[in-house]
Amino acid sequence: MAPDASFTSNVAELARHAADLPQVAVNLRKPLAILTEHTATPRPTEVAAVSGMEREYGTFTDELADRQRLACDRLDDTAQTLAEIAELYRRVDGQS
Repeated sequence: MAPDASFTSNVAELARHAADLPQVAVNLRKPLAILTEHTATPRPTEVAAVSGMEREYGTFTDELADRQRLACDRLDDTAQTLAEIAELYRRVDGQS
């Protein structure tokens, strides 16, 4: 930051982002049940290549769901932190 620059923050915008992030996490959590639901393909005989592919796909989607779940948790934590920062700015500024 340049020596003559000053720190500014739009507290209302910060609070709006804090309020919006939990809904983003909710929407990202919606497909988690589908990602982790593993239904075998019905077939009359066992085909090793198909069974192997289903196992690999199951492993892939489980890992994808775990990463997506972690991202949602981080979004929730970020939203909480932003809300706390906005409240702190308001208190320091005498707005609350």
